[in-house]
Amino acid sequence: MKLDQRKSPLVPDYFFVMRPLIIMPVWAFCIFGFHRASIIYDLGSKVTFWRIAPIDGSFLYILFLYGLLFGAIYILNQLADYETDKLTPSIWLIASDKFPKKTATIEMIVLSTIAIVGSVVNFYLFVLFIFTAIVGYIYSMPPARLSARPVLDIVADSTIYGITAFILGWIAAGGIIGWMMWKFSLPYFFLMMAGALNQAIPDMDDDKTTGKITTAVKFGKKKISIFSTIALFLVIFISVLLNDYICMVMGIVSLPFFLKVFVSGKKSDFLRSYHIPGPFIILMAGLQFPPLLIAAVIIFAGSRWYYPRRFGVDYPKVGF
Repeated sequence: MKLDQRKSPLVPDYFFVMRPLIIMPVWAFCIFGFHRASIIYDLGSKVTFWRIAPIDGSFLYILFLYGLLFGAIYILNQLADYETDKLTPSIWLIASDKFPKKTATIEMIVLSTIAIVGSVVNFYLFVLFIFTAIVGYIYSMPPARLSARPVLDIVADSTIYGITAFILGWIAAGGIIGWMMWKFSLPYFFLMMAGALNQAIPDMDDDKTTGKITTAVKFGKKKISIFSTIALFLVIFISVLLNDYICMVMGIVSLPFFLKVFVSGKKSDFLRSYHIPGPFIILMAGLQFPPLLIAAVIIFAGSRWYYPRRFGVDYPKVGF
């Protein structure tokens, strides 16, 4: 049965316009921060590895709110990139005119308000939520529009995922704010940077067409593959120095796909370099905090049902 193709939004649209598939990596980086702080400060009862851990309700609350905030940010990004997304609107609700801009704007405001108001339970969490919202805004919107500024686009992505999300989890676990926190977030910063660099390549042609000068547009495939591979080697090297074997394993598993990109330069290999390691990263986080695995299965299965019926496309797929 096909979903109705009416212009007015359907109930599932309100969920999928938030792009839940790419909210999961945000949760994963929060979990990595939570887990690392629990080890550093001997909070073993908070979270464990390779076995079902006691569920921390307050952490679930924080993840839920942060997911809402990122949902709002992703809606804003789609509104800002409307003209670019119109070039290939196959899975874009707003660009395909299946979800009205006005409705999207209202949902964005509601989601961000709930998230920020809910974060006031802790001063530091509130600051991180505000910082995330500000970066999310200036990433997509003029005059700053970091998404169209080479280098700054990648730095912003890497900071929000690899540092801000990591620190959010660190604080949620009871970790102390200080040098230790920044030091242990460093390999995750480079892990996100490696992925963000390669992820920019498939959108490069559309970005060129609309005059959007991203890091990929400025430097091209070959240099991007060099930068991303160097970033991944830094992930492995720093992880070894910090005895962070979880991050080290994620870097090692990702490395063959990045080396393949470096050798071939093919678009399909750029896609595989994050479509295959990405789910592995979710798995690693989910083994530390099992609710993520449950959410991942639900979101992926729901997406496999939704996108073919709403758009007629075989999406999402792993490793195409």
